[in-house]
Amino acid sequence: MAQTATTGNLENAQRTIIAAARYTEEHNAPAMALIEKFTLGKGEKTVTVPKVGQMTMDDLTDGVDIVDEESIGMTTVDLTASEVGAKVILTDKLVRQSSPNVMAIIGRQLGSLGAAGGGEITQGFSADLLRNFYSGLRPINNVPIFEDGNIAKESSVDSGIGVIADKSALAVLVSVDTRTERQRDASLRATEVVMTADYGVFELDDTRGAGVQFEIGDLSTS
Repeated sequence: MAQTATTGNLENAQRTIIAAARYTEEHNAPAMALIEKFTLGKGEKTVTVPKVGQMTMDDLTDGVDIVDEESIGMTTVDLTASEVGAKVILTDKLVRQSSPNVMAIIGRQLGSLGAAGGGEITQGFSADLLRNFYSGLRPINNVPIFEDGNIAKESSVDSGIGVIADKSALAVLVSVDTRTERQRDASLRATEVVMTADYGVFELDDTRGAGVQFEIGDLSTS
């Protein structure tokens, strides 16, 4: 007589194979490396960036004094930093019984800097900063284009708004660089992994950049 198997006992008789973990990388580091950077020192709260307008010169007449006056037109932009962070709790049981290296997995999920690997970067850019994070560099008319995972998709049109800009159009203010710490909790029987940073990203000069709409709809198969 043929032996039939129910879902329950058939599952118990087989091994479960877990494939290598896949990562959803936001590749948002290039934006930080491609814009102007300011740093807050100890005891400092705000960075004030002065901006001045452009002057024009008038036609002159020989022997006639210059009467038109130009204004410096100074304005300022105040930059302040905000603290961000994330915490992951890894139980001893999960670490002990997990086949993949869980610490390595969450390190990539949290975007730890300085990981080994990565591709080649065109000369002239900060290879040490971009090597591990860029997903594509496609020059168009000698203008490099970087992909950034921070661009949100507008579902109604399957498009996103990027930017074409000079480096000085945007700025990042860093108070504390990204850092990761581990703390053992004996009663919880787990390890807390905490990542924190203190920074801010700002628009410095909107005349040096413009929005660009891209088609970023998800690929589909039939």
